[in-house]
Amino acid sequence: MQGEGGAPYAIAPLAQALRAAGYLVATPEMPWSLRRNFEVGHERALSEVDAAVALLRREGAQRIVVGGHGLGGNTALAYAAQGSPVEGLLLLAPAHTPERLEFSGPVAASVNRARQLVAKGGADIREEFLDSNHRSTRAVTTAAGVYWSYFDPEGTAAMSRSAHRMPRALPVLWIYGSRDVLRDEGIALFFAVLPAHPRSRRVSLWAPFGGTPQAAVEDALAWLKSLDRN
Repeated sequence: MQGEGGAPYAIAPLAQALRAAGYLVATPEMPWSLRRNFEVGHERALSEVDAAVALLRREGAQRIVVGGHGLGGNTALAYAAQGSPVEGLLLLAPAHTPERLEFSGPVAASVNRARQLVAKGGADIREEFLDSNHRSTRAVTTAAGVYWSYFDPEGTAAMSRSAHRMPRALPVLWIYGSRDVLRDEGIALFFAVLPAHPRSRRVSLWAPFGGTPQAAVEDALAWLKSLDRN
């Protein structure tokens, strides 16, 4: 899954490398892409992951690893936390932490506005809200309820919540760049909270946030191959 404001082509180098190595790969355009612009809420996004997994299974996939970049990695974690049948998580600079940043950052007014609208029954009201993405902000026009689903600190997009709800130990590869905002804080936020697995790994790369998927190709392939060794 691509990150916020991106498109599936942003993760094409990794997807192509995985296909060349013999893996079946799905790269659905998620609701937070630049084109879809927060079209549906985070819970609906999880159902879109279900659809992509079902497609892979129809193509013959027997074991599923879910992953993504930025908010895509966040959503992969949330998908596994709800008990979905996956065999591993590939988290590429996972991001978006409503429980940690958004209420105190530049989008605080938008988050509070959406929260108030939802509380008053105005979840369907469409307005312009600010979105926070790795030290940058952009305006998005969407329904208050949709926006709130991504910024609710108790919602499915809160990575610490997902980590605490993980029902079983899974192998996790967390790859982050040298300037990743969660490079250090992510350990306590989600990684150390996850049930321990002997094949879980943390890998630091000299890469900008947006370049993490391409820089991660070699490490991702090596880790996936390690999962094939029972």
